[in-house]
Amino acid sequence: MQVAEKIQSLEHLSQVELVGALDKYLGAERRLLACFILYLIEFDRRKIFRELGFSSSYHWMTNGLGMAESGAVRRMNAARIMVRYPQMAQMIFSKIMNGQLSLMVISMIFSHVNNDNCVELMEQVSGKNRLEVEKFLANRIEGYHAMQSARAWMRVLPGASVQNEMASSRGSEAIPLPINEADAKLEANAGLVGADRQRVADRVATPAVQTPGPAIRLAVTLVGEGAKDLLRLRELYPYRDPSQIIHDALGLMRKARDLPASRVPKAIQRQVFVRDASQCTFVSDDGRRCSERGRLQIDHILPLAKGGDDRPENLRLLCAAHNQMMAERHFGKDFMRDKIASGKH
Repeated sequence: MQVAEKIQSLEHLSQVELVGALDKYLGAERRLLACFILYLIEFDRRKIFRELGFSSSYHWMTNGLGMAESGAVRRMNAARIMVRYPQMAQMIFSKIMNGQLSLMVISMIFSHVNNDNCVELMEQVSGKNRLEVEKFLANRIEGYHAMQSARAWMRVLPGASVQNEMASSRGSEAIPLPINEADAKLEANAGLVGADRQRVADRVATPAVQTPGPAIRLAVTLVGEGAKDLLRLRELYPYRDPSQIIHDALGLMRKARDLPASRVPKAIQRQVFVRDASQCTFVSDDGRRCSERGRLQIDHILPLAKGGDDRPENLRLLCAAHNQMMAERHFGKDFMRDKIASGKH
């Protein structure tokens, strides 16, 4: 039956029948969701995502199943909180089933749960909506609003240059950014007056990075040490645009993490990164190459313990998950588990 025909066939239903059908389907959806979380726990415990060519259960859900990122995160949070606090597992499962607890609410309290408050906190937020949970957390957790406001907002604008993005956001006329109390203090410390102040304002109005490429509009509230660090950098570089400060800081972080810690010489590491296109090289049985580009590690195809060497042809890039999987294949899961456990002490 076509969708249009199905919709038309529902027109004869009474109000009671329609409401009853919706209630039934919602109940079925909640039961399926609760069961999905249980199966996800076992899926993640076995790390089956590795064999399928993914670096995590999250990437399997988003890239493999086509699930929305927010939905995948919330499902992972629910699974992890049930594993972390097994005394809450039955409660969470039942409350998801009967609609008293949503995955959104579980994610809201995820970072605030500990062994001492887990049961009490879960009872307190049961049956509450997002706004009610926010008010509850704000009253219970000191600095909750500051933590929420510190979250970043980012929008990627593909195909536009940074200069074009800045211009489009303020019109054709260059308008300096507003000067607040902190900016005024920095300018005073730098001894900027008159024409000097205008030159700095013009510099701020025109970003230092003007190379063509994608632009990112970023809104973030820094608190604590992060805020102090940025103010100090602006004191140290009063003529430098804030976006350039962030640009340079990100560049330093990227260069520091470009090459992983490894006994392999840096020159050979760079050769391997270029050859493997800075991406995990694991390929699943169905031909899917892992898309992970972060947490990359240099892996010896034939381990050193079995006679391997550091020649480029014996090296490959693997993400952390697939590097561990390969080590388990060579040395066994028990051996690797004991080695990881001993390394934590």
